Amino acid sequence: MVRRRTHVAVALVAGLLLVSGCGTSSPTSVQQPAPTSPPYAAATLTPAPAPTPSATVPASSVPCPTTGTAPLPTGTWQGQLRIDLSGRGRGGTYDTTHGTGTLRLTVSNGRVTAGRWSVGWHSQGHAETGTASATIILRGTLSGTASGTATTPVLSGIWAIHGTATITRPVRGSAPLDETGRTRDLLRITSTSCDRITGTFAPSFTSKDARATFRGTARWVAALD
Repeated sequence: MVRRRTHVAVALVAGLLLVSGCGTSSPTSVQQPAPTSPPYAAATLTPAPAPTPSATVPASSVPCPTTGTAPLPTGTWQGQLRIDLSGRGRGGTYDTTHGTGTLRLTVSNGRVTAGRWSVGWHSQGHAETGTASATIILRGTLSGTASGTATTPVLSGIWAIHGTATITRPVRGSAPLDETGRTRDLLRITSTSCDRITGTFAPSFTSKDARATFRGTARWVAALD
């Protein structure tokens, strides 16, 4: 009877250990039931649609070509005028000279409605005839107004030279030079944009006193005033 009771006691203890999770495993290895996932965990998030860019483009009141002989945009344009000028002739030769000035144009409805320009320069040269020769120092100006279309503006004005001729043959002495004449040149627009334009023209005039024809190139760089 004692042996049977022992077997029954062992069986009862083994059953209690199995029910309570005890046994050969350490208490720390007890597996807890997995937590129940919240009901929203499996929901799929849909990204918000990207905003559609506006198709409205602000209109520009001034066209903006980037290069070429496009017409001057409407407005008042002002900038520096730089000139390179030299004189040559049968009796005279003059060094190439550099001068600076300004040019201002107002454009409206495809036409130049107002314009003023001026440039100054200095030069030194030599003049000679069969019986005389002289060294000549000149200071000159070119100035006038502008008109015409926005594509081909016209610069009209007056050239003037003042200076001194130092005579070296047949006798030594000096004489003043003072001469004026009219000029008219086309301004070629070489590039335009909303805030900058460039243009060139080729001044030319003949001085009897200096015994030479003066030719050169002028470049204009301007901004919207």
